[in-house]
Amino acid sequence: MKIRLTPTHIYFLIGHGFFIAFTLGCFIYFKERLLNNDAAYYTFHVVNYETFFVKHERYISYLTQWAPILLAKMGVSLKSVLISYSIIFAIWFYGLYGLVAHIWKSPREALLLVFSLCLTMRFKHFAGHTEITFALIVAATLVAWILLDKSKLKWYKNRYDWTIKLIFIAWLYIIHPIVIVPLAIVLGIDLIVSKRWKSSNHFLFLIFLFSSFILRFITVAKDSYESGKISILSTAEEVFSNPDEFYVFHIVKRYFDKEYHLVFGLFIISIIILVYRKKIIAALGLISGNLILLGLIIVTYSYLRGDLYLMIDGYLGMLGMVVGYGFYLASKEIQRELVFSGLLLLIVVFCLVRINSKAKFMNQRLEWYQETFDMYPGESKLFALLVLHDWDLLWYPYEIPVETLMLTAIEGKENSKTIFIDYHQKNMLEKYPEPDGFYFFDSNMAIEKLNPKFFDLPNDHPYIKIDKVAWE
Repeated sequence: MKIRLTPTHIYFLIGHGFFIAFTLGCFIYFKERLLNNDAAYYTFHVVNYETFFVKHERYISYLTQWAPILLAKMGVSLKSVLISYSIIFAIWFYGLYGLVAHIWKSPREALLLVFSLCLTMRFKHFAGHTEITFALIVAATLVAWILLDKSKLKWYKNRYDWTIKLIFIAWLYIIHPIVIVPLAIVLGIDLIVSKRWKSSNHFLFLIFLFSSFILRFITVAKDSYESGKISILSTAEEVFSNPDEFYVFHIVKRYFDKEYHLVFGLFIISIIILVYRKKIIAALGLISGNLILLGLIIVTYSYLRGDLYLMIDGYLGMLGMVVGYGFYLASKEIQRELVFSGLLLLIVVFCLVRINSKAKFMNQRLEWYQETFDMYPGESKLFALLVLHDWDLLWYPYEIPVETLMLTAIEGKENSKTIFIDYHQKNMLEKYPEPDGFYFFDSNMAIEKLNPKFFDLPNDHPYIKIDKVAWE
């Protein structure tokens, strides 16, 4: 019996293939995902204190930290705890894909989840704790529910519509508020393309959705992370008037030259298809939406002065949601759907390869830490002046103490070692000369506060000042 390949088969191949690869990546690269920058900060608090760690009122952490906390309380190895923290994101994401593709029976709409996670996101996949990836996939799931043809769902009843919408509105409220930008762009275009503006019920949904985000921004503290990002937008005129003075333009250009060329090549094809099918408003909306979003990202990260890709990569990842929606619209307008589906498969494979290539950079950081310890045999606490730090190779120095502590303790707590970079140049060796401490965030944490299940940093061993590091 011959099996005829259809676009639906390719959609399932793309979806399941991507999430299987994502899940394997979370398992294989658990160290690269959790032992870097803010991810290490979150991970250390979860592991060391065995309790939930929530920042910026993003309560999504309660859904992602329960597994490592439970395992830590059970006394399993540090490696197992870290793997569980890394992989629980994949379980949530794959579960949402399964919900859309199989329970909602919408394999085409389910690709919106894939596109949101892979088209324009690279380094952020190696920020294992991050809320923005969770926000994007939840937003994409909400969009999928709005777009799908509910008449083919035998179990569907009208009262379920608002129940599902309110669940996702509440879910988005506790994650990352910036996701409202790509979500608003997609829903705005859909409002016109699908003529949902004729539905008072849909307008009521939009009012609920945007009111929740307005409430989120109103209630944040004036000195919060979100308010700080919003205040930067006031510099937009200065940024775009003097592009040569802001390094962020170089970073964005690098991404488009080396990371997104095939993605946006297919996006241009999508725009051409929409114009050919006389979907002019949709094409203009997608183009203007991407430009607005890109402008917002450029201004927000105008403070960057070096190749610190991790944070801007998350915001650039939001482009994937809008670009992916463009693919979705184009796929519904073409006659050679099988050919277009093949192109989508090619793009997703390309993006997976690009994402995987970033693992080398993340792993290199960890190898340099270990090589630095090898340069000082018998020493467990190393102190380095800021001049030895390389921002482009290691990024932020703030969490290096816990990155190195967890890295060395994975194979046994008796191997615990740490490196502190004196990033504020306060000469911590003079400020805290006692040997029984752990330098972390310009403070001297008592060794007794480290979780004895996982860490055994000697309290009679002083920090030594080093003059060489492996990354020089």
